[in-house]
Amino acid sequence: MNHSYTCTNDVAIFFESLQPQLDQVFVAIDQLQQQRRQFARQLAENGSLELEVRQNEAGRALLGYGWSLEEEWGVWNDGDQASLWLPIPEPGCWQVTLIGHQIASKRAPNEQPAVIEWSLDRAGVYCCHEVPVDQLFHLQLDLKTMQPNPMLHLRLPGSIRLTDEGYGEDPRQVAFGLRQILVRRSAVPRSGTASSSFSARHDNRLH
Repeated sequence: MNHSYTCTNDVAIFFESLQPQLDQVFVAIDQLQQQRRQFARQLAENGSLELEVRQNEAGRALLGYGWSLEEEWGVWNDGDQASLWLPIPEPGCWQVTLIGHQIASKRAPNEQPAVIEWSLDRAGVYCCHEVPVDQLFHLQLDLKTMQPNPMLHLRLPGSIRLTDEGYGEDPRQVAFGLRQILVRRSAVPRSGTASSSFSARHDNRLH
């Protein structure tokens, strides 16, 4: 009996059985790339873009690593790091605003503001910014990009494990609930390559 032939044939059959799933993955990747290219064209033509990242919305295409499944209102991160693909079509000065909220710990409801750290394409050090807990906030980032389509990397040291907070068996480690992303052309950042600011308001829907 030719064991080598049998092994090779079994491997071929195995990979053939995976072909439908692989085809679905390739189609999904192609659709994602097409959506991202469309966003970049819209931003180039209009100078601004406003996208929601909730369930069934096209803005989901901007999500990189570190996010859980989208929900009706938006999407939670999952872990202590996450990323966003920015549909910036060309180098220059751009303003990116992230609209979302920071989860509040049940065990420490009166804790101090949380921290979001961010870096563009992981170039240089991370910028650190405090955000309010349990409030809807607008985190505004003024960027001077050196190349198109940069990645915005986030570090979220305030992430909490939902199982530790009494949220049943939910295994996620969350901190930041993202709702919308706004991108527009802007003037040169006053601080050089990047700066940030935020505004916040209380939102009863978070309770």
